[in-house]
Amino acid sequence: MALANFFDKATLAASQLLRSVPSVDFERRLHGISVCVAVGDDQRLSFELRTCLELTTNLLARFYPIVSFALPKPFEDFERSLRTLASEINPAIEFAAPATSNYVLAVGEVRPSTVAAYLHFGSEGWIAKVSTNTTLYCGDSANPFGAAATASLAAANLFRMVFAAELPNTASDTDCNLSLLTYKHVHQSSLQLELQDIDLGTTHFVGLGAVGSAAIWCLARCSWLKGTLHLIDPQEVALSNLQRYVLCTQDDASQHLKKVDIAVKALKRNPNLKGLPHLGFWGEYLYKFGDWKLDHLAVAVDSAAARRETQASLPCELLNSWTGPNGDVGISRHPSFGKAACLMCLYMPETGGKNLDQIVAESLNLTQPLHLLVVRRFLHTGEPLNEDIIRQIAALNNVEADALLSFAGQPLIAFYNEAICGGLMLRLGGGAAPEMEVPMAFQSAMAGTMLAAGLVSRAVKSHMVPETTTRFSMLHPVPEFLSFSIERDPSEKCICHDSDFLARYQQKYMS
Repeated sequence: MALANFFDKATLAASQLLRSVPSVDFERRLHGISVCVAVGDDQRLSFELRTCLELTTNLLARFYPIVSFALPKPFEDFERSLRTLASEINPAIEFAAPATSNYVLAVGEVRPSTVAAYLHFGSEGWIAKVSTNTTLYCGDSANPFGAAATASLAAANLFRMVFAAELPNTASDTDCNLSLLTYKHVHQSSLQLELQDIDLGTTHFVGLGAVGSAAIWCLARCSWLKGTLHLIDPQEVALSNLQRYVLCTQDDASQHLKKVDIAVKALKRNPNLKGLPHLGFWGEYLYKFGDWKLDHLAVAVDSAAARRETQASLPCELLNSWTGPNGDVGISRHPSFGKAACLMCLYMPETGGKNLDQIVAESLNLTQPLHLLVVRRFLHTGEPLNEDIIRQIAALNNVEADALLSFAGQPLIAFYNEAICGGLMLRLGGGAAPEMEVPMAFQSAMAGTMLAAGLVSRAVKSHMVPETTTRFSMLHPVPEFLSFSIERDPSEKCICHDSDFLARYQQKYMS
């Protein structure tokens, strides 16, 4: 079976949603499952269809080992490009005959398999459409958001169908028409925007991980969008990132490319949208930048501490998108500071948490006091691990050392990120599960799409959802009500209650 070489991380993500399935059983569960992407002769090859199928293929290739395509004959060149994309993500992926498929994701009237379970999907501008019983189509607009959201929702529905036995309290979306503009269910295209010369202005984009990657993927396809994006991220791409980074392929990981450079390359698709790379953490960027007057901030970082740091820099407006446990995705909007809840209100620090050295030591079963001192030293100095230390870690975790020796010469944090957070140690039968949430690719893609759509709706200030959070679980059908007001931190310990921060914000933007 053609599992990807980053399947350990995919297994780790799936096992967090399916607690009843041991991580070692996922390979067996996916054995023989074939997913077909099908399009009927009654659907033309529009921009929305291209967008929908490109992201659908992108997401499928990161988890499923066998796929097939049943596209009309005039789409032959496009189908070849989809196959190439899938192979660039997982070189070992298998392409099967459509008739052998277990599941079919269908646009238009099409029946490539008589034994498969069908899910219909389509889009209309801002609107994402998914149904188990109604034929759907993709529209003719130049708007990628409904189509990208559709791909994410279809992948989530497919996951629920494949693991229906392990998800007894969920179901498929029988009739979903979700607007990425209003986050309401609509059955018409009345709520649209004229997509012409929309200007994002100067936006600082903080974090180019899985969510940020998906947001850039969408923005790069907005040919009608202009502006400047300052792209801030400190990391390069690792193999385990391919589990959910929709901008990244095997070549990106093998060359250890920087995430900011990958984003800049993607944005070249739209010459009117300029991406400026800044390698480093947010604080490092601000130190170099000097001027802390930040009109628009898009936040796609992966920790509460990093989110608090972005809010503490007092941007004028802020959008924050995230993935969470139990299939959650969401976006929060903070158009002003001091009137409604700020981003820090949502991520107030908790007392009694563990330090990084404790987390790493426990994950590697290094439980003795001396072990913690050694871990602390390696994390602080960044000195590389040698073969003897790796063999000691392997022995403490009852795994074969040979599978870990490739990490010799790398720092401990790299070992932790790849061997523990990447799922390798769990597959080998050792180590503890990392104290982190690893989302599925469809979660990250949906959250990133929501962030990109939010930037555009903010720019035109039309139909914009006000100071609210939009949130739902992708393990369940999309609910009728997704948005709710954000309450400020009741303890009044947040910086949005602090007179000095409030005065500084007023001085920066109101004077």
